[in-house]
Amino acid sequence: NQIWATYYGIYWSFMIKANENGVYLTAMTQDCPPNGIYNTYYGTTGVHQPVPASCRDIVLTKFDIEGQRVWSTYYGGSSVEGFTGKNTIDLRGDTIYFTGNAVNYNNQEIATTGSYLPNVVGASNFIAQFNDDCTRNFGTYNGSGNSATGLTTNVLVGEEVNLFYNYGTTGYTQNIATTDGYKTGVNGTGKD
Repeated sequence: NQIWATYYGIYWSFMIKANENGVYLTAMTQDCPPNGIYNTYYGTTGVHQPVPASCRDIVLTKFDIEGQRVWSTYYGGSSVEGFTGKNTIDLRGDTIYFTGNAVNYNNQEIATTGSYLPNVVGASNFIAQFNDDCTRNFGTYNGSGNSATGLTTNVLVGEEVNLFYNYGTTGYTQNIATTDGYKTGVNGTGKD
């Protein structure tokens, strides 16, 4: 039997995960108004980023198990963020992991100081970790090299605390593979 259902959103698609704490989703918005005033439909008060920083940002939202929106935040800087994977969000207890792509030449609002890759020039994948109260624990870029070919990114949380996997296809040539990895560079097509 249907317990609840709701309309939600005005742009783009969603990726959804649920656990005993609630229903979580990531979305990609696009709202480029001619007068520069962005639609703040997704933002709630007291969250990480209550208003968008550009006309294309990522959104992270939590609903409770009764279908009421608890909080919702934008995520991104003054450039362009989005996602192309099918598993852009995963949960472990009260911790939320989500991933996407950023073309962020100013290194704004994506990565935190002291993270794996706090700064890049141009496009990159990113991964972020939030607590259940919409507090960001960290954000980091993952990959660089100014490529825009075949970019997909997904996240999968492991069984151990703070163990997660970021996987997908990329044309990035730097800051992806470790020196002892199975394959340390992209193949001849420029996409792995």
